[in-house]
Amino acid sequence: MQILEQAIKATGTLNDDNLAEYIHKSEFETIVGKIRFDTKGEWAKPRLLMIQYQDVDGNGLDQYRTPGKTVILYSPEYKDGELQHPFA
Repeated sequence: MQILEQAIKATGTLNDDNLAEYIHKSEFETIVGKIRFDTKGEWAKPRLLMIQYQDVDGNGLDQYRTPGKTVILYSPEYKDGELQHPFA
């Protein structure tokens, strides 16, 4: 929605073709960082994350409300931990 808002403000229109053209050639500042799209409409820089839940003890949900259970393994710029293996 942030991208659409910025495109509408920049183009001054709700015309789909004008918005699509602007979105394909522009970079947008969003709550997840800068985003740019390629000519096919995909993210120019993929933001795939691979995570692993670590140090899970039992089945209580409260443990997931504390930091450190969800560890980002990929992509390198967001990585905050190492893969734990083998699993118990």
